[in-house]
Amino acid sequence: VITTEYNVNHPLDYSFAQLDLSLQFNVSEFKPTRFTCIWGVSASAWKAVMDDHGYVLVGRAEHLDLLWLRKDLVRAEWNVPPFKFFLGHLLPGASKRKKALHAVQRNWTHIDRLLIDYDVYRASGGDIAKAKRT
Repeated sequence: VITTEYNVNHPLDYSFAQLDLSLQFNVSEFKPTRFTCIWGVSASAWKAVMDDHGYVLVGRAEHLDLLWLRKDLVRAEWNVPPFKFFLGHLLPGASKRKKALHAVQRNWTHIDRLLIDYDVYRASGGDIAKAKRT
Protein backbone atom coordinates (compact mmCIF):
# COMPACT_ATOMS: atom_id res chain seq x y z
CA VAL A 1 0.00 0.00 0.00
CA ILE A 2 1.20 3.49 -0.87
CA THR A 3 -0.42 6.70 0.30
CA THR A 4 0.09 9.96 -1.55
CA GLU A 5 -1.04 13.46 -0.80
CA TYR A 6 -2.55 15.24 -3.80
CA ASN A 7 -3.45 18.84 -4.45
CA VAL A 8 -7.23 19.06 -4.33
CA ASN A 9 -7.09 22.50 -5.99
CA HIS A 10 -6.14 21.05 -9.38
CA PRO A 11 -9.12 19.91 -11.46
CA LEU A 12 -9.30 16.21 -12.26
CA ASP A 13 -8.58 16.74 -15.95
CA TYR A 14 -5.27 18.54 -15.22
CA SER A 15 -2.15 16.45 -14.84
CA PHE A 16 -0.08 19.02 -12.96
CA ALA A 17 3.06 18.32 -11.01
CA GLN A 18 5.27 20.71 -9.12
CA LEU A 19 8.67 21.05 -10.69
CA ASP A 20 11.56 20.31 -8.36
CA LEU A 21 12.66 23.80 -7.34
CA SER A 22 16.32 22.74 -7.34
CA LEU A 23 16.10 22.29 -11.12
CA GLN A 24 15.41 25.99 -11.61
CA PHE A 25 16.68 27.85 -8.57
CA ASN A 26 19.38 27.85 -5.99
CA VAL A 27 17.00 26.45 -3.39
CA SER A 28 18.73 28.24 -0.53
CA GLU A 29 17.88 31.54 -2.24
CA PHE A 30 14.27 30.66 -3.13
CA LYS A 31 11.94 32.14 -0.56
CA PRO A 32 8.21 31.95 -1.34
CA THR A 33 6.62 35.21 -0.28
CA ARG A 34 3.40 33.60 0.93
CA PHE A 35 1.53 30.35 1.11
CA THR A 36 0.03 29.31 -2.19
CA CYS A 37 -2.15 26.40 -3.10
CA ILE A 38 -0.23 25.20 -6.16
CA TRP A 39 2.33 23.02 -4.41
CA GLY A 40 2.20 19.30 -4.97
CA VAL A 41 0.72 17.02 -7.57
CA SER A 42 -2.75 16.67 -9.06
CA ALA A 43 -4.67 13.43 -8.60
CA SER A 44 -4.44 12.77 -12.37
CA ALA A 45 -0.67 13.15 -12.37
CA TRP A 46 -0.44 10.68 -9.47
CA LYS A 47 -2.63 8.28 -11.46
CA ALA A 48 -0.26 8.47 -14.44
CA VAL A 49 2.77 7.76 -12.23
CA MET A 50 1.04 4.92 -10.42
CA ASP A 51 -0.26 3.40 -13.67
CA ASP A 52 3.31 3.34 -14.95
CA HIS A 53 4.43 1.47 -11.84
CA GLY A 54 1.59 -1.03 -11.61
CA TYR A 55 -0.62 0.48 -8.89
CA VAL A 56 -4.36 1.13 -8.78
CA LEU A 57 -6.29 3.61 -6.63
CA VAL A 58 -8.27 1.73 -4.00
CA GLY A 59 -9.36 4.55 -1.71
CA ARG A 60 -9.24 8.17 -0.66
CA ALA A 61 -8.84 9.40 2.90
CA GLU A 62 -10.42 12.77 3.48
CA HIS A 63 -9.26 15.29 2.47
CA LEU A 64 -5.95 14.99 0.65
CA ASP A 65 -4.69 11.41 0.63
CA LEU A 66 -4.98 8.73 -2.06
CA LEU A 67 -4.49 5.05 -1.24
CA TRP A 68 -2.84 2.83 -3.87
CA LEU A 69 -2.33 -0.92 -4.05
CA ARG A 70 -0.25 -3.00 -6.45
CA LYS A 71 -2.51 -4.21 -9.27
CA ASP A 72 -1.22 -7.78 -8.98
CA LEU A 73 -2.59 -7.94 -5.41
CA VAL A 74 -6.12 -6.80 -6.34
CA ARG A 75 -8.68 -9.58 -6.66
CA ALA A 76 -11.45 -9.33 -9.26
CA GLU A 77 -14.13 -10.03 -6.63
CA TRP A 78 -13.15 -6.85 -4.79
CA ASN A 79 -14.79 -4.79 -7.56
CA VAL A 80 -12.48 -1.82 -7.07
CA PRO A 81 -14.31 1.26 -8.40
CA PRO A 82 -12.79 3.32 -11.24
CA PHE A 83 -10.42 6.20 -10.48
CA LYS A 84 -13.08 8.92 -10.90
CA PHE A 85 -15.34 7.28 -8.31
CA PHE A 86 -12.98 8.39 -5.55
CA LEU A 87 -12.58 11.91 -6.92
CA GLY A 88 -16.10 13.03 -7.84
CA HIS A 89 -15.54 16.24 -5.90
CA LEU A 90 -13.06 17.33 -8.61
CA LEU A 91 -15.32 16.65 -11.60
CA PRO A 92 -17.07 19.42 -13.54
CA GLY A 93 -20.58 19.89 -12.18
CA ALA A 94 -19.74 18.75 -8.65
CA SER A 95 -21.71 20.57 -6.00
CA LYS A 96 -20.08 23.65 -4.51
CA ARG A 97 -19.90 21.87 -1.16
CA LYS A 98 -18.04 18.95 -2.71
CA LYS A 99 -15.87 21.17 -4.88
CA ALA A 100 -14.74 23.55 -2.14
CA LEU A 101 -11.06 24.37 -2.35
CA HIS A 102 -8.79 23.33 0.47
CA ALA A 103 -7.12 26.76 0.33
CA VAL A 104 -8.21 30.11 -1.02
CA GLN A 105 -7.71 30.11 -4.78
CA ARG A 106 -4.94 32.41 -5.91
CA ASN A 107 -3.90 33.95 -9.19
CA TRP A 108 -1.29 31.38 -10.19
CA THR A 109 0.17 33.08 -13.25
CA HIS A 110 3.32 34.21 -11.43
CA ILE A 111 4.12 30.66 -10.34
CA ASP A 112 3.05 28.69 -13.42
CA ARG A 113 6.74 28.26 -14.21
CA LEU A 114 6.95 25.93 -11.21
CA LEU A 115 4.40 23.49 -12.67
CA ILE A 116 4.66 20.96 -15.45
CA ASP A 117 1.99 19.03 -17.31
CA TYR A 118 2.94 15.48 -16.37
CA ASP A 119 1.16 13.97 -19.39
CA VAL A 120 3.27 16.12 -21.73
CA TYR A 121 6.40 15.33 -19.72
CA ARG A 122 5.75 11.60 -20.04
CA ALA A 123 4.80 11.74 -23.73
CA SER A 124 7.90 13.80 -24.57
CA GLY A 125 10.26 11.32 -22.94
CA GLY A 126 10.93 13.55 -19.95
CA ASP A 127 11.40 16.92 -21.66
CA ILE A 128 10.81 19.51 -18.92
CA ALA A 129 10.91 22.44 -21.35
CA LYS A 130 8.01 20.97 -23.34
CA ALA A 131 6.08 20.11 -20.20
CA LYS A 132 6.27 23.56 -18.58
CA ARG A 133 2.97 25.36 -18.40
CA THR A 134 4.32 28.68 -19.65
